Amino acid sequence: MAITYQPSMRVTRPIPRDSQQAAAGSRWIVPIFFVVVALPAEFALKIFDATLSPARLFALFVILPAFAKLLSDRTVRLMAFDYVLFCYLLWLWLAILVNHPLGKGIYLGGSLTAEALGAYAIARAYVRTYEDFARAVGVYFTTILVVAALAVVESFAGFAIIHEIAFRLIGEEVPLWITSNYDAMYDRLGLFRPFSTFDHCILYGTFCAGATALIYFLSRDQARKWLRLSAVVVAVFFSLSSGPYMGCLMALGLCLWEKVTRPIPNRVLLTIGGLLAVLLVIMIGSNRGLIEILIASTLDPKSGYYRLFIWEYGSAAVAQNPLFGISLDKWTRAHFMSTSIDNFWLVMAMLGGLPAIGALLLFVLSILLKVNRRSTLPELRWRASARLGWTFTVLILCVEGLTVHYWGQLYAYFFFMIGLGAWMADTQRGFAAAAEPRQHIRQKPSGWVGRRVSPASKPLPGAMQTAETH
Repeated sequence: MAITYQPSMRVTRPIPRDSQQAAAGSRWIVPIFFVVVALPAEFALKIFDATLSPARLFALFVILPAFAKLLSDRTVRLMAFDYVLFCYLLWLWLAILVNHPLGKGIYLGGSLTAEALGAYAIARAYVRTYEDFARAVGVYFTTILVVAALAVVESFAGFAIIHEIAFRLIGEEVPLWITSNYDAMYDRLGLFRPFSTFDHCILYGTFCAGATALIYFLSRDQARKWLRLSAVVVAVFFSLSSGPYMGCLMALGLCLWEKVTRPIPNRVLLTIGGLLAVLLVIMIGSNRGLIEILIASTLDPKSGYYRLFIWEYGSAAVAQNPLFGISLDKWTRAHFMSTSIDNFWLVMAMLGGLPAIGALLLFVLSILLKVNRRSTLPELRWRASARLGWTFTVLILCVEGLTVHYWGQLYAYFFFMIGLGAWMADTQRGFAAAAEPRQHIRQKPSGWVGRRVSPASKPLPGAMQTAETH
């Protein structure tokens, strides 16, 4: 995975009409996506036994236009990772049909497929340039400010205001999964753990923590960068959840690592080697595996131990049913354990077996490698900023998935965030044209975030050069 590059200049080329249409679509489709992700799931459309949440309904509505756009856009090249995603979803649906009654299998498998494919297709089709990417990050940050403001109010008020209002608007009683959290025993640091507009405080915190690296790498100047990062950190703090805390800290650590290690040759390999050595020592000292160490990293020791029980019984269920997995309401577990599984990767393995989780991991890994591929052409600074911010975000979401299950709004969000960087994999935008290095030099695209790059910009000193002098 290439993390470094040599900045240079780029030849201006006419922007294809397809890209202009994508930009027009991204101005309203991507913002609406973030709105429906942030809407409470109570505002769902119920058709017979099917419940269509705002995010699921929007994904179903947009999926066909998005695919039509992908197939007609001359700037789009379907890549291997696109087909791997299709394989993952097809096998997952098949496995769910095998383990559930026909009606439930069609509904559950279809819902997971539509949400993942629809969210991914939106990002894939309507984020085609740096301008689209920066605009999406801007909308994302604005959404965080709104949901965080609601979370702060809820935390001090001591109850889930948004869900209370939502259930009363639809004429239903507030369910136990919300009111049970009103007991003071579930408070942390003397504060109520807010839901905001999400189904759980962990989902709210994970949504906010996902923006950390994007804000760091794409902010226009130092003052705005630290102001926005402070807002994100405050938003994550009020989730009062260890998973989002770990994600935010890891993102900040990766950003610091990127800045400190710029002059070091082969910094990725050296860092991976050092981390593996440290983890090996911890594994030997704690007598636990790597995944168990990450799973048990929580603010509440009881929660950490409980998650280890989930991993023990859940992974055993996958080992016993490796091909098609199992039904989640039938897995063998201790008498004191509920059906809740706080691990996205484990849930997908239990639902779809090893072929499904293998395809999902291959999909994420292949798109990461493709975006971060080494090129013979010098990479421009603005592309490197987008690449690093997106790469660190996806890595953090993958690690957080070991302690958080992405359901509901966050399931669609997860696949959208992966698709958000796909434009860097199937285009050469952001690489200098070596054949004509001094003709019609183009400045860095403008947008909500990012610093203008002067045509006279000089490469950073040293053999290993990178995105910005943060």
